[in-house]
Amino acid sequence: MEYTTNINSLHEYEEKIRGQSLTTINDHNEMKESFNVIHNSLSIMFEVSNNYHAADDNELIIQKLTVDTFNTISSSLKLALSGYYKTAYSKIRYIFETATLIDYFNSNPVDIKKWFNADKKTRRKFFDNVKLRIYLDERDGNKEEKRRKLYEMYCEYAAHPTSKGFLLLSENNNVSIGPFFKYNYLGSYLHDIGRESVYSASCFIAFFVNLSNQSNLILKQHHENILNWLENNYKV
Repeated sequence: MEYTTNINSLHEYEEKIRGQSLTTINDHNEMKESFNVIHNSLSIMFEVSNNYHAADDNELIIQKLTVDTFNTISSSLKLALSGYYKTAYSKIRYIFETATLIDYFNSNPVDIKKWFNADKKTRRKFFDNVKLRIYLDERDGNKEEKRRKLYEMYCEYAAHPTSKGFLLLSENNNVSIGPFFKYNYLGSYLHDIGRESVYSASCFIAFFVNLSNQSNLILKQHHENILNWLENNYKV
């Protein structure tokens, strides 16, 4: 059937771009470092969600959010490697939103069940992302509003239909239908999702304290790797 042929042809082209992306990453140290830190972050999420028995309902809820974040990072990465940069970036906003929520729960674990059982009105009243960002900025003494600026960037360029969003659809200054490979888009994407993956993993790891010795050793190594990357890239 024609539609099957077309879908298969598109998939083959996506796989060709994926191969080109992976080769490029392997040949460039900065991209390789970002790719490795994404892997380390995913490994942390896998460990605390798959190899850890939740001690209470709060930990179980956080585990579910961990699984959701793991899947979203993985799907975003799949899209970016295959040349769908705008769609891949739109998922980074969701990753950022979830990490912001987890970061808030780190300071307010009593609100986990409140959020879990909340209806839409209650969720928007108490857990709207704007309110969480304001709380976290005040908690951290951050007067530069970095969280707001990042969130607005993801909205403007990827998560909402805007003229600026056409940039991530442009291969050579012309909007391109379907996937395409672009070196600087791939590099920028890996850097940005690397940052959000590290943020997410660091927030999640703080919740799980009753880990086995083996899990602790695994998490310690992965966490050291992502902290080293963070220090090298953001001078924290």
